[in-house]
Amino acid sequence: MLGLLWVLLFAECDGCSAKTNVAVFEFEAIGIEKDLVTTISDLLRLELSECDKYKVIDKGTMIDTLGEDLVVSSMDKAVEYSDSLGASLVVIGHMSKLGNKIIISVSLINKWEKERIYTDKLTSSSVEDLETVVKRLAASLCEMKKAKESVTVETVTEEEAMPRRRRESYHTAGFMLGYLFPMGGSYGKKVESELWDDVRLGGNIKAMPGGSFLYFYETPYYMAEVAWRFHARSNASLFGVGFSGYRFLSLEDISPYIGGGLGMSRGRRVMSIDTTDYYYDIPGENFDGLTLDVGGGIVAFRTYDFHFLANLKYHIVFAEGTPNGFILSFGISYKKKGGGGCGCGF
Repeated sequence: MLGLLWVLLFAECDGCSAKTNVAVFEFEAIGIEKDLVTTISDLLRLELSECDKYKVIDKGTMIDTLGEDLVVSSMDKAVEYSDSLGASLVVIGHMSKLGNKIIISVSLINKWEKERIYTDKLTSSSVEDLETVVKRLAASLCEMKKAKESVTVETVTEEEAMPRRRRESYHTAGFMLGYLFPMGGSYGKKVESELWDDVRLGGNIKAMPGGSFLYFYETPYYMAEVAWRFHARSNASLFGVGFSGYRFLSLEDISPYIGGGLGMSRGRRVMSIDTTDYYYDIPGENFDGLTLDVGGGIVAFRTYDFHFLANLKYHIVFAEGTPNGFILSFGISYKKKGGGGCGCGF
């Protein structure tokens, strides 16, 4: 904000002219031909001269005053030369090569405050794209906003037009074994009573063994799961499918995760009664409905082709009697080597 105020002040008071005098020095560069650096520096002067805020000092004037060597890389030297040129603002830049790409960075320096009031950089994917890059940087210097905000349909760079790379993600499949622990007797209960009417659902079925077949789609931070599960004991049972999403809390080899999801399940719950004289086994009730899973777990060996998993979920079926309970499971998943598009393995 202070830098912008200085620019506005200079525009009003710099030698009583309507524009602020700006000196654009030659870019410092390593591994890039001198002629190309000179061309880019000249192009920046030309593009910046189109800005109605600045009066760009002519290159010939700079040579007459400072000599042929106009390469300036330090702020102190640029400020020192600005006095001789009568410039209130100076622009210095740097060009560097990274493979086939050329990175251009620029700084706008306030002579009076001796500070950089604006800095930015853009990457060119080719020499031919440098003209577009320089136009964007000039527009950014003029408007005093970052190059990513000054883009137009005519100044999209090749680098920005390229499709973005994505982090690796892949599929795994596996299984888990464990127990469903019903809550509140929602899968069946035996009670002692002399009255038939006292028969009710309760909680004698305490653990239902079973397991799940699993499919995972994993990214560094998230994991999607499809689970086909089955648990049963006596005449009580539960089977269904669930779709869940999880957020990894770490990128380490042992990573906890939390999340939840929805699905559909079908099952059976039982009732029975012991009286003083007889034992009655009452037929079970079938149920089905939408389900909700909420919970989390731990994945070990994330950097390997196989994972070890342990999780604890709360599972509820939205059906009559609301069967619900906690599912504790342990298992493994495996990423198949080779094959598959996207490096996915399946």
